[in-house]
Amino acid sequence: MFNSARARLSRRERTELKFLHAAKISGFRSTGLSTYNNVDPHTVIRELVQNALDAAMAVSRDVVRVVVEVDEVKTSDVPALDQYRDHLRCAIDTQRQKRNLAQSRAIVDAMKAAIDENRIPVLWVLDNGKGLDAQGMEDLLGDGQSGKADESTAGSYGNGHMTSFPASDPRYILYGGVHHNGRTVSGHTILATHVYGQKVLGEDGYLARTVRPDKLFDRFDFYDGSAIPLLKEKLDWIEQEFKTGSVVGVLGFNRFNRYKSDDEVLDIVETVIGTHFTPAIRDGRMAVVLRTPAGEEKAMDAGTLAGVLARRKQRERRDRNSIGPSGRQAWHTLQTLKAKYGHKIETDAGTVRFHFRELPPDGGGTHLQFFRNGMWITNDIPHNRASDYRDVIPFNGVVMLEPLQAKEACRLVGLFEGPRHIDIDLTRQQRGSADRRALDAFLKELHDKILALVPRIHAKEHDPGFFSVEVTGGGVRSNPRAGTADQGTPERAPKPEPLSTNPSRDRNPTPNPRPRLRRQGRRIDVRVTTVRRTRGLRLRAKPLSDAVNAELRVVVCNGSDETCDSPEPDQFLEITEGATIGGNPVKGYVADQEGRKCGVLIGPVSSAGEELEIWLPCGLANSTGDLRVELVRRAAASRGD
Repeated sequence: MFNSARARLSRRERTELKFLHAAKISGFRSTGLSTYNNVDPHTVIRELVQNALDAAMAVSRDVVRVVVEVDEVKTSDVPALDQYRDHLRCAIDTQRQKRNLAQSRAIVDAMKAAIDENRIPVLWVLDNGKGLDAQGMEDLLGDGQSGKADESTAGSYGNGHMTSFPASDPRYILYGGVHHNGRTVSGHTILATHVYGQKVLGEDGYLARTVRPDKLFDRFDFYDGSAIPLLKEKLDWIEQEFKTGSVVGVLGFNRFNRYKSDDEVLDIVETVIGTHFTPAIRDGRMAVVLRTPAGEEKAMDAGTLAGVLARRKQRERRDRNSIGPSGRQAWHTLQTLKAKYGHKIETDAGTVRFHFRELPPDGGGTHLQFFRNGMWITNDIPHNRASDYRDVIPFNGVVMLEPLQAKEACRLVGLFEGPRHIDIDLTRQQRGSADRRALDAFLKELHDKILALVPRIHAKEHDPGFFSVEVTGGGVRSNPRAGTADQGTPERAPKPEPLSTNPSRDRNPTPNPRPRLRRQGRRIDVRVTTVRRTRGLRLRAKPLSDAVNAELRVVVCNGSDETCDSPEPDQFLEITEGATIGGNPVKGYVADQEGRKCGVLIGPVSSAGEELEIWLPCGLANSTGDLRVELVRRAAASRGD
């Protein structure tokens, strides 16, 4: 009797992949994966951590704990591996007969290579959330179905788990959960339509005891993991450390097809989590542990976040083909999240946390980063783009929506984010719909409240926003009679009177007359971007030709042109002490005949070099009219220059 019972238990616990009858014909280039075919670490890791964040918020965890582990396991430990091989072989044969295999050769080769090795790499992500129960697992495996579609979660669409498949060469993902009612495990693989045992089966295979395709509810009977050592080990650890939680295993992990080593992978994972979940980590609401195959651990929390972001703060562009803020933007976000920059904005849709910080001279233009539930959503917010803040000083802003304080705002924003949660697009609903009108009103109200907080630019002191000037060598000067703009000194020198032959006319000649500045070389072609600040000008200049010694000055244009009978000469802006280039003091100043500093020496410039970052302290309050930045050649530097 005992042996018979043990035999029945063994049969019951034998894990199987269940493929359903095909409702449509599909190849290895699945249409279901077409939206997620970019194996971008920002997309994959962001989605996995977002799910962990949602699960922890569902049980009101004080701290969301996430463990990311890169490991290798025996390929023979993969559940239902023999079945997987059989179905893959049939799928290849079926697609070959349909002459669809050639275009999927690289995909198929990667799938076969992954399961032919003795060991298979796995990317594990574990969390301390509520744990996947049977209903949560069924929602997870559904298409466009979500069990967390409310304002208290970061995600809502329910098919984000598809983002992990491009990171799995065999396209096989494992899932497990420890919850208050026990344990639930499953898996999902995506192959292609195939003939198996004289039946036409679809592309999706599910790790489950039974699947009832004719049922709308309770379609699956899932395993508890006791017969799957690979998952049981992880679930035991979760139960011991967190009591409840979930695990996701990306089998045949391909290192995002970008990196050679596991250390490189963990570095980018650290970067992704730090940049996409900056407020949650900084506030101590999220802590992450990264594990290597050797068992080494590295923690990322509020204490280490600054070091993580500092390593990439010079990167002005995000990673190739990825989503999220650049390294520079993430660093500015962290600086702006300091308590002294914090404000609360009361809106009709709830209370919004808002931080803003006036940018330093080299800090770039205005940027707003938008976070919902601690996760980055976008920096392109309707009614709150940089161009919507022309009349205020350049600043870095961080907008944060939390469900407890801004429940309605979270709900509205979530409706218009789309499945990847990386933008806010009002056109996702019809014009005139109630939710669209409500979100539009909220974002406009947010803009007005931010304008009331950020200092405005005075019309006489600032030129709102950025303006670009491209000076070409053959261009026509706006005032050709106003001195020698292409050659001249910082201020037009009066023409000397002819020497008198009458000695009595020069009874008291100046014994040591003040020498005029030497004429400089011709103007250097340059592209310039400038923004006015409260204390001066911040410039970025790209010379288009070379010069051994260059001088920069700013012209206050008076508006005269060649049609004027007596055009007024252009005036040069006076520059005070403290000018810098690339953060270092300039080489010197050039003064006019009255001793006013009207130019700065910046030394050698080259068209092959980098852009020049220049800060010019100057009194703009007395300057009217447009400004023109000029870069001119000087003679080689010598004493007295």
